[in-house]
Amino acid sequence: MNQEYDEHEVERYIERLKQLNSSQRVELYYQLIKGGGSIASEVLLKALYITLPNNPIGYEVTHQLRRLGDKSVIGPLIEILRKDSDAQARSNAARALGKLNEQSAVGPLIQALEDPDEKIRTDSAVALGHLGDKAAVAVEPLLRLLKKTSVEDLSAVVGSLAKLGVVRFLN
Repeated sequence: MNQEYDEHEVERYIERLKQLNSSQRVELYYQLIKGGGSIASEVLLKALYITLPNNPIGYEVTHQLRRLGDKSVIGPLIEILRKDSDAQARSNAARALGKLNEQSAVGPLIQALEDPDEKIRTDSAVALGHLGDKAAVAVEPLLRLLKKTSVEDLSAVVGSLAKLGVVRFLN
């Protein structure tokens, strides 16, 4: 991404996001996206790391990344999914990649089905389901994942297989 912003400005946005309630954050996201430029992408990518008690900020951010529609975030999201030590950020990245509907995310999401963290495996499976036909190559890895998925997360994997048109063959 081209850097058209001051790093301190990004950090000010992040600190502000931590202090706002959900509806106030949505308004701030709207202002950022409306303003355009790479600062919106950078703030949203950094916001993937915010952890607030009982607060679904990761879900908000993944929705806003999709709304932003900036394909330049795909590479950084893939790097977060592949290499980051923060499990919540990897989980958020998987969800965002699914919502951005980009073919280049399929391989990294399939690899994430092998992640030691079950939440990341499940979020990656759901993301692959969102990609639909673009993720047809994920059928076999998803079928393998069924064998090691907890009962709680089983419906997410089956749901993704259904979106890929496979569940009818499991009966």
